[in-house]
Amino acid sequence: MTVDWNARARIVQHHVGARGFSLPNHIPGVFALDFSHVLYEADPACAAEMAVEAANSHLRDCTVVPYALGAVRGPATLYVTANAYASSTLRPNPAFFDYYAEVRYNVRYGKGTPAEEMQEDVYDVLYGGDLRVVREVPVELRALDELARDGAVPAGAMPDLFTVDTQGTETDVLRGAAGTIRAHALAIVGEVDFLPMYLGQGSLGDLLEFGRANGFVFAGFTETHDISPHRSPVGQRARGFTAFGDALLLRDVESLRAICADPRDFHVKAAKLAFLAASFGRVDYALLCLTRADAVVPDAGARDAGWTEALRALGARNWYAFVRDLSSAARAMPDLYPPIERQEERDPGVDGPTWRSVELQPPDRGSIRLRRWLSILERAIGGEARRVRELALRRPHVAAAKAIYYALFAIAERR
Repeated sequence: MTVDWNARARIVQHHVGARGFSLPNHIPGVFALDFSHVLYEADPACAAEMAVEAANSHLRDCTVVPYALGAVRGPATLYVTANAYASSTLRPNPAFFDYYAEVRYNVRYGKGTPAEEMQEDVYDVLYGGDLRVVREVPVELRALDELARDGAVPAGAMPDLFTVDTQGTETDVLRGAAGTIRAHALAIVGEVDFLPMYLGQGSLGDLLEFGRANGFVFAGFTETHDISPHRSPVGQRARGFTAFGDALLLRDVESLRAICADPRDFHVKAAKLAFLAASFGRVDYALLCLTRADAVVPDAGARDAGWTEALRALGARNWYAFVRDLSSAARAMPDLYPPIERQEERDPGVDGPTWRSVELQPPDRGSIRLRRWLSILERAIGGEARRVRELALRRPHVAAAKAIYYALFAIAERR
């Protein structure tokens, strides 16, 4: 079978709840041509408008899919709220209508001077107004796995990055897309609610369990948002109650081996995973993924035509150039590490304990022999055994002296 490596070198994002072409992640312009977007919108009127405007949106390559996604197929009601971005197939919870949130946003991003781009605007969201239902629209829920089988998803555009913001039904959407996500996705960003702002909403635990069951690791939150039941004037505000945010799940790189047809496919997916991890600030994990990706690439003289074509297609993508530069920069840096443990030691002439950072040394033959002696002498030296054994890993000669001292002292005491 002929593989279109140019298509596979793209990063495909599926976003559910895409009103206004909004995404939970920012894509720098230099990578814009590397991405394709499949956008799902449940509101039929909004989806129709987006389909007309897609060619002129800030997303270079996007397809609008007019479906409400859920766990299974069936009827539902879309509750369109006064702030349409808060619409959901779940009713808003009136218990939170007295809450507000202070929102900071930047309308100047990409415009003006760097100083102007850094300026923020602030406004208050009053949930009693924003969550007021203004329309009820009957919709049919569809599972993404079903849409994919029916050909309703663009061919060759399975998700590398799956993002979902559906106001409380995110886990249902993920469950309906489980087969597609398990076979293709490398990262998930899902909105999660910590307070029950919608009736019958899912929980963070539901999302994390879905991730664990499908080969993903919870990597943290990309952002969280506070709300408060009391609207104070400026100057009297601090932290509110953390109510919702976006959770990031990254694919376990080792799990990719089960879904990749050959080493070339593994290299592409592991490199994409590295890019996505780095994009969300998880650079350590990105470097691990690059190590795994590079381990399967044959030497230049041993590459067949398939490898040559795959690497050529990747080389034309800016995201791939970025991860290659990231890998090169990491290799060029000296291997410096902070100490592994903090150990309490008393400095001569200093009253009370002082903390020194002590780096563990690889055990040599002397320290290995010392630990054997410590095992033999443990009963003799009693409570000091553990401290001396730990010291043996770091300063074996000092540990040896202490061990001998304690052993001789114990023997003398018994006499």
